[in-house]
Amino acid sequence: LPEQARTEKHWWYDPRYIITDLNVNSAIAQPDHDERLTISNAEEVYLMKGYAYAGGGRRVTKVEISLDEGSSWKLAEIVYPEDLYRAVCYSDPIFGTLDLTERETSFCWCFWSYEVKVAHLAESNAIIVRAMDEGMCVQQSQMYWK
Repeated sequence: LPEQARTEKHWWYDPRYIITDLNVNSAIAQPDHDERLTISNAEEVYLMKGYAYAGGGRRVTKVEISLDEGSSWKLAEIVYPEDLYRAVCYSDPIFGTLDLTERETSFCWCFWSYEVKVAHLAESNAIIVRAMDEGMCVQQSQMYWK
């Protein structure tokens, strides 16, 4: 079967087999796993960071952080690097034209950040992140395979 897929290129472009529709997904990049913070000032602020993605061209509309194992949630700030390409139509005689000014679909990761006091991090047993897309699909707490 892999050899057939290599020789018959039309399989790569058949909409029945293209994987573009994925579940909402997010991850924490900072703090890093097993990262240690020095608590010198209880009012000191730490900038948590991560990324999120929603498949099918849907935009991530909300990212939330929980420091109390999901009992309460706080909104994170979101940056969409893809929007920078929507601001300007780029044209090059060699590479062609890139015009996303009228495109509303999103196929790039967005980046989120959340400022939290170091003292609150010290009290937390677990940090949880979840995202939601414009179709109101919320990232599940337990992932499963189909």
